[in-house]
Amino acid sequence: MPRLLRLRASRQAARALHERIARVTALAVACLVGGFLAATYWYRVHPIPSRDSGSVAVRSPLNPIERRLDLTNYPTTRGSGDEPAKPPLVLPAGMLHVNVILPPFSEAGNYRVVIAHDREAKTAVVCANGIATAKGHTANLDVALDLRGVKPGDYFLLTELEGQYDFYSYPLKVE
Repeated sequence: MPRLLRLRASRQAARALHERIARVTALAVACLVGGFLAATYWYRVHPIPSRDSGSVAVRSPLNPIERRLDLTNYPTTRGSGDEPAKPPLVLPAGMLHVNVILPPFSEAGNYRVVIAHDREAKTAVVCANGIATAKGHTANLDVALDLRGVKPGDYFLLTELEGQYDFYSYPLKVE
């Protein structure tokens, strides 16, 4: 009989050990899932800006530099045409909030703004999206641009209305 009792006691001890291991494992999994959810929430609320020069500026910091670009007197050049005769637009290297006054008769809607070395956006340095609102014959486009990682030099400012699949290009100098 004592042998049977010892066997039963050892089985109960093994079962208790397995139950403890299962509880600790469940607690560890719950902590990992909770940590993952908390980190995901934190990342969405506090995004880390990319240092990559091809990054998209989605969110601006608390105090971006305000700039206005007036394109009303610039010729609207699509694709790879001749160089416009107007002097280049100028933007500083930094985190910017830019109000772009689009050329006359521009449409309202979603725009993609690209800063690139070429007119086809094959060498895009910065891309951003914005919504233009039209009033009368003018349209204003507000866009956040992160030019902190852009080297000073000559570029093209490219605008594309959603669905058009072709850029209007303007000379740009980043200082």
